[in-house]
Amino acid sequence: MEKLTTIYQNNSQAAHEVHSYVKDLWSFSLRPFNRFDPLNTEWWLVHGSEWPAYKFGKLCFHRYPRTEDGYLFPGYYVEKGLGHKLLRLPGVQKRSIMQANWYWHKFIKRAEKGDVEQTIAHVSELAQADVWILIELHAFNKVPTPDKARSVPTETLEFKISFPGLEWHSVQTTQNKDLLGLNNIVSIGGLVKEIEQAKRVLDYFWADLIIGIRLSYADERGWDASDLWRKALAPWLSFVIEQ
Repeated sequence: MEKLTTIYQNNSQAAHEVHSYVKDLWSFSLRPFNRFDPLNTEWWLVHGSEWPAYKFGKLCFHRYPRTEDGYLFPGYYVEKGLGHKLLRLPGVQKRSIMQANWYWHKFIKRAEKGDVEQTIAHVSELAQADVWILIELHAFNKVPTPDKARSVPTETLEFKISFPGLEWHSVQTTQNKDLLGLNNIVSIGGLVKEIEQAKRVLDYFWADLIIGIRLSYADERGWDASDLWRKALAPWLSFVIEQ
């Protein structure tokens, strides 16, 4: 399988070029997680202008790992907030509590229907590449704060879905005894089932879930805005437009 690359030097350049490429077709707002670190921070295409956009599914330009040798990680981004029972705990902000109108709930339902798995297969075929799933869990008193450097996640789970066979491989696993069931999942259905079974524990965690492909930066022969949009982002449109 050929190594994927992009012509862009950093996340900001990639995000702005793609936004410019689609702005006449789709009413997306382009938002950075940390506007004081625009080159390296996550960028999102949010359908609409509401901000913060925790409740929305988003198209993303992530960098993983968050180091100089990290990869551009474009794809789909959805957040799970904290459970309502945590509202009175010290250090918990009301805006971190997940409400009924957060897209996470629809994401879970669509995953159960097979929509997510179908989209993953479509992306893998278009890109001729592995698809990666990253889940970063943050303890209730360490929820990521916009415009500040991200703290290290409390737990990180990572899976690779290989091309062309779509076999699942665990890359990073958790040591949390209450979440061990997440380590050995082999399908989106299995992931959703384990998330639902661990709901009482996961209520104490903020979750960022990212699904996408990975490309090396700064290759003049690499993907441009058109490639990134068509092969990595556009397949997820229904997960961000139909909120």
